Amino acid sequence: MNVLLVSATHLEIMPLLQRCDWPSGWGPVYSTMIGKHTVDVLLSGPGVVAASYQLGTLLGMRRYDLAVQAGIAGSFRQELAPGKVVHIKQDILADFGSSSPDGFLPAASIGLLESSAYDTSEGHLLETAGISWPESVTAANGITVQQVSGTEADIASMRQHFDPDTESMEGAAFYFACRMHRLPAAQLRSISNLVEPRNKENWNIPLAVAQLDVALQLLFEELL
Repeated sequence: MNVLLVSATHLEIMPLLQRCDWPSGWGPVYSTMIGKHTVDVLLSGPGVVAASYQLGTLLGMRRYDLAVQAGIAGSFRQELAPGKVVHIKQDILADFGSSSPDGFLPAASIGLLESSAYDTSEGHLLETAGISWPESVTAANGITVQQVSGTEADIASMRQHFDPDTESMEGAAFYFACRMHRLPAAQLRSISNLVEPRNKENWNIPLAVAQLDVALQLLFEELL
């Protein structure tokens, strides 16, 4: 199987890269073998612009059987605490829309969506890989933002419009690109922090990275 593994940064998947003898400074695509699978690792850079460009370029040149995005995320749910790993069953571009005197207006509400490009009329993009996830990896609804939710007002707006479980900065762009190329896709996220007024002292990125690596190893064992 030819697998594309996408991460915004090398830090999020560093344990895997170290096992694969990743040469520091190589990028943005590194090819390796994991078990019997050929795996291209794409370090896309943070945000939807970088992810869209890198994925658009790569998927225009190469063909894969499966794409997996792996990274950290913020959690809107107390029960999804730092170190918890989820797979994102649906994602959406949550800050795509317009401001107004009445607050934020999502893109779908003002006619900005090309309906055939999305899986739902609201603009959701769905997991399509059909992976049998272990019980330790639960399903979650994600949102993708370009400005991390770090104020009470932003958090309340996201809850009101999308009722999300997690947020990231690339997930919906990844699902969109894979949908356009008819590529089965899944997104694996490890929680680094609760979504709250910004306080990096409460973040636990090392734990999130370690638990993400455990989940990635389980995933590749499932694919063997």
